[in-house]
Amino acid sequence: MNVEKKVPEIRFKGFSGEWLENPIGEICGATFGGGTPSTSESNFWQGDIPWIQSSDLKEGSVSSVNAKKHITKAAVNKSATKLVSGNSIAIVTRVGVGKLSLMKAEYATSQDFLSLSDLKVDTQYSAYAIWKLLQVEKEQVQGTSIKGITKEELLSKTINYPNIKLEQTAIGNYFQKLDSLINRHQQKHDQLSNIKKAMLEKMFPKPGETTPEIRFKGFSGEWEERSWCDTVDISTNMVDPRNNQYGELLHVGPGNIESFTGRFYDNVLRVKDSNLISGKFYFNKGDIIYGKINPQLAKYVIAPFEGLASADAYVLNTKNGVVQSYLFTVLHSEDFYKYTVSVSSRTGMPKINRDELSIYSYMAPNEHEQTAIGNYFQKLDALINQHQQQITKLTNIKQAFLRKMFV
Repeated sequence: MNVEKKVPEIRFKGFSGEWLENPIGEICGATFGGGTPSTSESNFWQGDIPWIQSSDLKEGSVSSVNAKKHITKAAVNKSATKLVSGNSIAIVTRVGVGKLSLMKAEYATSQDFLSLSDLKVDTQYSAYAIWKLLQVEKEQVQGTSIKGITKEELLSKTINYPNIKLEQTAIGNYFQKLDSLINRHQQKHDQLSNIKKAMLEKMFPKPGETTPEIRFKGFSGEWEERSWCDTVDISTNMVDPRNNQYGELLHVGPGNIESFTGRFYDNVLRVKDSNLISGKFYFNKGDIIYGKINPQLAKYVIAPFEGLASADAYVLNTKNGVVQSYLFTVLHSEDFYKYTVSVSSRTGMPKINRDELSIYSYMAPNEHEQTAIGNYFQKLDALINQHQQQITKLTNIKQAFLRKMFV
């Protein structure tokens, strides 16, 4: 951004000239507060007017709102909430500041909102400009949430915008398309995650039963109960990380593993860059790494490389007729999660020890069916991960261009 001339670092071809600057209050023609209709009046809550709350808006999106409640005209007339026309911006001004949405059709809000209507600047552009401004303010208070902002404070804040309406529209449309792509990947991600959750319930036998509700074609027969101690090896191969032979390997621990997903964060460092002094567990590609500290966080991953694991994790491998990918699926199951959480509660930091794991048991079919189940869930995880990667990539693009395409 060229501050002196008030022009962005990047702009669409064909546009030039300095941008204008005005308080938000001077670019909007009307403002509307909100309120909550009486819950004792049943006829207030049977209408078709979306009544939105802060929780209905998605963090980070300017065009995603899911109104869970709808009210009638009578509710609007007999409460503090107001009927706001479409093509307005609903902005959270209480706890949760930084969330807003461009509303296409008429709506009403709770008291947590201030709505802006009849804007002189392209509404879609204004929504992104105001959202960016609020995000900068949140960053300036070291990432903590702004607890609230008054109507006067919000309307006095200034935004910059192109003098040409066509450029405003082009910028707003660009970011709307980015948000649309992000939302589509998020919806697919959530859909696949829900499928995974449902299949984890249906493809394992319920308590007291020996066959699952759903299984792959060609498989039959009862499943058998298998004990952890007979089917899982917990590595005791601890090595000194200061030995030069391990320097180029990667070091991982629970802090490098994302909860519930079986994925690594991008914060994994090499052993020689991690200043390690205490013993670590050596692991091979394909070994399972399971975080034993705070098992309620569900940290587990199949290692895609060779490396060293923190003493706060277990390195697991199967034996005696249990397939590795199947065991990894067991770790995702609700039964395993509930067990590890229930036995790890204690004073201090929750942790599950080897003895507690050794008495756990689970149901398993023959190895061929185990392989089919393990492969199925690995493919589901891969699809979920692909959508998450796209969400991350597009979100990073959005953040970069918000910095470069606005003044």
